[in-house]
Amino acid sequence: MVRRPLDAYYTPEKMLEALFKRVSMSGSVYEPCVGSGHISKFFTQRGFQVLTNDVDKKLVADTHLDARNECAWDRDCDWVVTNPPFSDAYDILVHAHSHAKVGVVFLLRLSFLEPCKNREKFLLKNPPSRVLVLPRVSFTGDGGKDTVTSMWAIWERGVSTQRLEVIPRLEILHK
Repeated sequence: MVRRPLDAYYTPEKMLEALFKRVSMSGSVYEPCVGSGHISKFFTQRGFQVLTNDVDKKLVADTHLDARNECAWDRDCDWVVTNPPFSDAYDILVHAHSHAKVGVVFLLRLSFLEPCKNREKFLLKNPPSRVLVLPRVSFTGDGGKDTVTSMWAIWERGVSTQRLEVIPRLEILHK
């Protein structure tokens, strides 16, 4: 399968609803990989102050900086919520984790939790406080499915326990 430029695979609203139903959030949200704006619109509609960024200058965003670099992180936010390009997720996560005041929520492949060479030290020191395992869905909009299961990985400040929850297929896939 040929990957889309900039790994542009957008977040289905049902996945956002499942997250919002399970994680109590308030305050401001920074979306560093806004893409088509699904996440930012979802949070804006629920009264959050949302700041957006995307490296692609053709997309609508407050800033157009590379979220892998420190320069994209000179803002205050309570939460960082994003569906980052998988190939850059770790580099973006390191910045998000050090800048978010309350928590970080990333939509990732479940395999991101594998303690591989570039992520092992970070994950051992900073395991997610919650993982919401999601059913496979079409990120392409054509009914095709990604090749792996995805998850909402959540890092909440001050939470030392870890919790894993599996989201029922029908909650995401029903019409």
